[in-house]
Amino acid sequence: MVQTPPRDNTMRKSNDGLLDRKVMRALGVPAGSTHLLKQARKNRSDAMSSNDYRFLGKVQKKRLKVSEETWNKIRENFIPTCKYVKDIPSVNEQIIKRDMFQKIKRDNKNEPIRTRKMVIWDGLREAHNLVIDSEENGGCALARDNEGRVIISCTALRRY
Repeated sequence: MVQTPPRDNTMRKSNDGLLDRKVMRALGVPAGSTHLLKQARKNRSDAMSSNDYRFLGKVQKKRLKVSEETWNKIRENFIPTCKYVKDIPSVNEQIIKRDMFQKIKRDNKNEPIRTRKMVIWDGLREAHNLVIDSEENGGCALARDNEGRVIISCTALRRY
C-alpha cells in the first residue's frame, strides 16, 4: 500500500509559531483551504506596510450618486409638500435635524435645529413614484439627471 505524504502547506508555521492547520480549525475554515489563509496574510501585511491598516481589507469609499446639496433641496422643498407625507403636530414628536452623515444641523445660535416628525402615510413606493414623476405631474426635477435617468432609488429615499 502506498501512502501519500502530508501536504507541506497545511503544516507551515505562521510568524506567531502557530500551525496553519490549527489556525484554520480555530477559524472554522476547511483544512484544504490554505489559499484563504495565504491571501489573508498577504492582505494584512500589505495593509500594515501601507499605514492604512484595516483587518478586513481596505475601506471602500462611499459612492454617492446624489450630492448632499440635492438631498437638502429635496428634504426642505419637496418632501414637506408631498401629498403622501404628513407631519405629526405633537410637541413630543419633534426631532433634531441631521445631515446625510448623521451630524446635527445647527442654527445661527449654535442650537440644534428641531422640526416636527414627518410620516409617509400611503407607503414609500407611492412617495418614490411621485418624486421621480415629471414636474408637470407633481414630481421633483432633482430626482433625475441631465439625461432623464432616475438617480434617486426607493432605498435611497428611505435612507436619506
